[in-house]
Amino acid sequence: MQSGYFKSFTKMLLAIAFAGSACAEVLTNDTVIALARAGLGAETVVAKIKSSANSFDLSTDQLIKLKQAKVSDAGGGQNVRIFDFGVAL
Repeated sequence: MQSGYFKSFTKMLLAIAFAGSACAEVLTNDTVIALARAGLGAETVVAKIKSSANSFDLSTDQLIKLKQAKVSDAGGGQNVRIFDFGVAL
């Protein structure tokens, strides 16, 4: 039970933090890669993306860079699902 409570509390704190910073920050491919490398889960990264302005580079080279950084369109494991963003990334 404590683990579920901790996860819920952590998600709530992250949502509050993201809400306060969303106006000033514009997310890029590099931001998403940094979040994934920091070990944040897919759900958290997707929530951040959905609540923030963004400027993603969808070129072939940048999509390959995202895939190599474990930011994947397939999901699974610790991968962030890039097609969950509500943006065709």
